[in-house]
Amino acid sequence: MGFIGGLDESEVTSTLMNGFGKTLGSIGIIIAFGTIIGAYLEKSGGAKTLAKGILRIIGKKRSALAMNITGFFVSIPVYCDS
Repeated sequence: MGFIGGLDESEVTSTLMNGFGKTLGSIGIIIAFGTIIGAYLEKSGGAKTLAKGILRIIGKKRSALAMNITGFFVSIPVYCDS
């Protein structure tokens, strides 16, 4: 779009780098903490314990709901394996 708008190569590169830097700066800490929490959940077995606890509370008849709830909490640190 920058080339179509009449910007030269250096202006397009500069604009992309500035925009990406601002985006990474605003969500970078969230991604880092999500990675740390995900690694702890993986190494400690916390995700499995969380799933078992939710299944115990919800009941085996509603296991799909229990897995949905577990998935909600475990998906927050989704960048763990990235």
